[in-house]
Amino acid sequence: VCSEDLDCDGDLDLVILNLNATPTVLRNDSNHQGRHWCQVRLVGRATNRNAAGTRVVLRAGNVTQTQEVHLGRGYQSHYGNTLHFGLDMATKSPPR
Repeated sequence: VCSEDLDCDGDLDLVILNLNATPTVLRNDSNHQGRHWCQVRLVGRATNRNAAGTRVVLRAGNVTQTQEVHLGRGYQSHYGNTLHFGLDMATKSPPR
């Protein structure tokens, strides 16, 4: 999966496409020892193959995060259908 995380280490990286020049790659090498993350790649069916509009709710520790898949693109870019959640030190959901 790891679409915006070029080295699949849990922190997001950035690629800048420069006009008439080589791309600039900004690799995030933050110290995230002991911190957790989750990426979800959504695949739709039939008429909505990009899973556009899908909402994912993730609960970890005392934090609830919500993200949605958006369609759209800019010059040589797009939003994608992979959602990235930073979980910090959380390891499981709280009891309900």
